[in-house]
Amino acid sequence: MPRPHLRSTLRRLAQRVLGGPATPPDRPAPARARPEGELKGLPPLQPGRGETPGPNHKQDISREWASAQLLSGVSPFFLDIRPVEAFARAHIEGARSFPGGTIRDRLDALPDAGERVVVYDDEGGEDAAALAAWLRAQGWGLARRLAGGFRDWEAFGEPVEAGTGG
Repeated sequence: MPRPHLRSTLRRLAQRVLGGPATPPDRPAPARARPEGELKGLPPLQPGRGETPGPNHKQDISREWASAQLLSGVSPFFLDIRPVEAFARAHIEGARSFPGGTIRDRLDALPDAGERVVVYDDEGGEDAAALAAWLRAQGWGLARRLAGGFRDWEAFGEPVEAGTGG
């Protein structure tokens, strides 16, 4: 089954080609009501995949968004929890190695609690999600799991470096 963003893109394309309505008749257009107290001039909060910065963040950050941050020079703190051997083979540029979540004993190695932290493992699995959630509970409110993990990062040709570090 296609990913949600691919389905919506395909739906819009089909509507253009076939001349259908802009929104399906069984689903009304999303409401854009502003919560009371929200500042004027700021876009309203929208439900999403949690890949954008700010209050829309959920628990994950997409490979595309993390790569854009890295390439723009405003990189988050990448925390690699894969085994040391995997980290030595290749890792995200600038990542720090804390295999198996050993960062729990080294919180002093993390940036300030207000900084962005991206936790990744091989596949974007539950270990990375659990550690990111734990970090959020410890005060790092912008800690996120890298969706798809290092395998997706590498498969899509994102920047990696080899060698030891940590």
